[in-house]
Amino acid sequence: MVLLQIAIFILILSFLVVIHELGHYLTARFFKVRVEEFGVGYPPRALTLFKRGKTLFSLNWIPFGGFVKMEGEEGSEVAGIGAEDLPSREIESVKPKHKNPNHYEGPFYEKTKIARLIITLAGATINLVFGVIAFSLFFSLTGIPELAPNPRVGEVIEGSPAQAANIPALVDIIAIEVTPEEVIPVASVDEVIAVISARPNQEVTVITSGQCSEITTECQEMAQRFPVTIRPKAEDATKGEIGVRFLNVVNQRFYPWYEMPFRGTWVGIQQTYYLSQLIFDALGNMGRSIFRGVVPQEVGSPVKIFVESKRAGIFDQGPWVLLNFAGIISVNLAIFNVLPIPALDGGRAFLILLEYVVGRKRVTKIEGYVNYAGFILLGSLMVVIFAKDIIEVIF
Repeated sequence: MVLLQIAIFILILSFLVVIHELGHYLTARFFKVRVEEFGVGYPPRALTLFKRGKTLFSLNWIPFGGFVKMEGEEGSEVAGIGAEDLPSREIESVKPKHKNPNHYEGPFYEKTKIARLIITLAGATINLVFGVIAFSLFFSLTGIPELAPNPRVGEVIEGSPAQAANIPALVDIIAIEVTPEEVIPVASVDEVIAVISARPNQEVTVITSGQCSEITTECQEMAQRFPVTIRPKAEDATKGEIGVRFLNVVNQRFYPWYEMPFRGTWVGIQQTYYLSQLIFDALGNMGRSIFRGVVPQEVGSPVKIFVESKRAGIFDQGPWVLLNFAGIISVNLAIFNVLPIPALDGGRAFLILLEYVVGRKRVTKIEGYVNYAGFILLGSLMVVIFAKDIIEVIF
């Protein structure tokens, strides 16, 4: 079972990286960049699949991901030397041979800034689009999540009247008995707060359902009674409280079949936006931790992602949950790749944009060194993180 789950996880990661590289490949060919190799997995090469035009398609031994090798993506053969430093006969080798180089077959470095920027960011764009598609399909097929009004007790505060009355967590408050003759039914959190808040220092009976689910609206069909004395709020003695925190209950709602694709797509777009916000917030916190010299716990390799996903039961909940999981990983991959870090797509895009400010010749002089240093730093960090996660799993 574990081996099957590992295989599924590797397939998901490899698929996401392959479509990322496919974005680079398709846009490179659109702008007529010569692509030398499209590899599934990382070298050493295991098998040559086929050859299309001048592009070799290969299968490689390291199963994670893939790569696209474009002619001239690291610069010209005289990269790092400004045209003003070259003999006149060599100046043409760093300049496009045509007025519009995007219309003619050639290496990456000959293309216009816009073309190179589009090619560079195409992989992350494909991952982001896949995330939207995955979420849209997931919600269209499993239901549109909507916040249910259920006043479900999520936590009972220590030392509170609710704790003294033994009110348990994960029950719905369904009514409040003010007097034997007056029982007030409640169907939402606001209604519970309104009844409790208006009765400081009064004794009431909180009527609840039986035990409820953490993730659905289902509860045991029984009524429980808990006499409780409402205490005044510390900040406003004219209002009462019993000391519970409510749990948000999400209900999966289905609309007519012809509405579900549109509603699912809209929720999928919203999910991608909210997830992106969470990722950027997490990256900000990680950056602050690293600045303070602390290795953030959120940083993890595929090993940690697999372990945490297995603990959450992702691989046991069917194909639609796996599709949603793939969407989450894809959006993470998209955002990580556009970070302005050397050796990532975002780092290369930043250098291309820098050409508008300082000129291409100056950027060309430092581009190779910056990317080389980025590869070393990123590679070293990956080795450390992989080692840390493997040690945590073993011990």
